[in-house]
Amino acid sequence: MSNKLSIKKYVIICSFVLIFGIGMHFLYEFSNRSFIIGLFTPVNESVWEHLKLVYFPFVFLGILLNIFFNKNYDFNVKVWNYINVSIIKISIFIVTFHYLYSFIFSDSSIIYDIILYYVSMLYGFKIVYNIFKKDNALLNVKNINFHILSLFIFFIIFIIFTIHPPKLNLFRDPISNTYGIFML
Repeated sequence: MSNKLSIKKYVIICSFVLIFGIGMHFLYEFSNRSFIIGLFTPVNESVWEHLKLVYFPFVFLGILLNIFFNKNYDFNVKVWNYINVSIIKISIFIVTFHYLYSFIFSDSSIIYDIILYYVSMLYGFKIVYNIFKKDNALLNVKNINFHILSLFIFFIIFIIFTIHPPKLNLFRDPISNTYGIFML
């Protein structure tokens, strides 16, 4: 992996990834509620479904980092370690702060959710950048299998819980009071 990750290049890539994530929010409706598209994008306004707006854009970020900063153009598993750590931390951050502000203000707000999404993505981009620049010893070759397996498990869980979500508040759409993919 090349250490030539400049701030300017990284900001451009992260901006593209952020726009990709924002676009994903509307893709399910634009696709006329396509079941396949719904597996990869939010199908309702639940907190769980919105975690897809973190997972898939950060996987996309990993692909871009592999393409643009890998001299040999081979699969660089260390990038996926960085991506996995970011996804885990951002997901915890979003769930924690969503329910924290909902508790404090006795309700959730789309404005706060949008701000939380932007702050979370910026936080995740910073995590990846810092780890990438420092080449953190915590993310060594011994951890590669864990991180790759974890990313795969996240993917499978997103699919399962989109189709058959548990009847918990995390999975409930606060607008329609439904769970998971709702096919008419």
